[in-house]
Amino acid sequence: MDLNQFSFKSVHAPSNVDAQHERHVVDKLQAVAQRGWPIVVHPDSIHDDALWRPFGKLVCIENMDKRKPIARTRDELCTWFDRLPEASLCLDLAHVRQIDPL
Repeated sequence: MDLNQFSFKSVHAPSNVDAQHERHVVDKLQAVAQRGWPIVVHPDSIHDDALWRPFGKLVCIENMDKRKPIARTRDELCTWFDRLPEASLCLDLAHVRQIDPL
C-alpha cells in the first residue's frame, strides 16, 4: 500500500498480547520501527519493559478507558512513563471522555 500521501504514519500494536506471545509481537514490530513509525501500544499488553525499551521514542502509550484497570488517569499513566521514559502518549479523547466527561 502506498502511504506516501500521508505525512504521519503509525501502527497500533495488537491490543491484547499475553506474556507468552509478547516477544513474537515485538519481533514483528521491528519492521515498523525500521521505518521510523510510532507504535501505539496498550499498556496492559506490555509485560516485559525490556522488550519495548529498544523502540525508544517510537513507543506511544495509549490511555485506556474504563474497561481497563490501568493507564486511565494521569497518575496511572505516569507509572508507564517511569517504566518507558522515552515513550510518548497517544491520547484517545473518547477514552478521556469516558473517565472524565467534563
